[in-house]
Amino acid sequence: MAKPLKRGLAPNHPGEILRLTVLPSLLTERDMPKGAFAERLGVSYDVLDNLVSGKTNMTPSLALRLGRVLGNEPQFWMNLQANYDLWKAEAAMGEHLAALKPVGKLKAW
Repeated sequence: MAKPLKRGLAPNHPGEILRLTVLPSLLTERDMPKGAFAERLGVSYDVLDNLVSGKTNMTPSLALRLGRVLGNEPQFWMNLQANYDLWKAEAAMGEHLAALKPVGKLKAW
């Protein structure tokens, strides 16, 4: 039987990670406000603001930009989004998901 994905609290939206960790560090360590960071990423202020407020999701394009500018892996940002999306989907599907009957492991998998 498949192990449930939900483990207590919801994972953070990638925008929340940016808002709580990256942006304050940029402001204090580099004196770089959010608008300047958006410019460095090559996106509008609104694009960055919508991401950090959780109104929009991480995209591959934004993940590539963040990885390049921050010096980390784009996959990190995409994994945050995938974990967030899976948790939300599992929470929304609830009993319907639990009622699905597994066919068992296939040899091909």
